[in-house]
Amino acid sequence: MVKLRAEEKKLVKDIKLAAGKGDQITVKTLAKSLVRLRQQVGKLTASEALMRGVGTNLTVRFFKPEFDGPEGP
Repeated sequence: MVKLRAEEKKLVKDIKLAAGKGDQITVKTLAKSLVRLRQQVGKLTASEALMRGVGTNLTVRFFKPEFDGPEGP
């Protein structure tokens, strides 16, 4: 996740440099890459949250055997 955030900062910097030079084609390409990168970060964050939820559920089931959950006894 840290590497993705660093890549995002680099892309923003590169976009600003290209915009300053007036290179619209490069700006457009880098902007698309930035959008894709931010989508990847969002998906990764959602996956991490899901895995934490599964881990918590397993922990509760391991330490509380009487926990029936939504499916019932």
